[in-house]
Amino acid sequence: MGKEMVSPKEQSSYTVEQLVAVNPFNPEILPDLENYVNEQVTSQTYSLDANLCLLRLYQVL
Repeated sequence: MGKEMVSPKEQSSYTVEQLVAVNPFNPEILPDLENYVNEQVTSQTYSLDANLCLLRLYQVL
């Protein structure tokens, strides 16, 4: 079924993983996902779901 849209004001209180879980196809979270990739590189961690979401958004846009 349809997923709830997150307004930009509400986005600041969500983690990237929560944004991906709520609405993975929202192009407004693209900058957050790109910043999150940089965080993953510096912390030597990864989030498969967030990275796949970013790749999907790149394919669509």
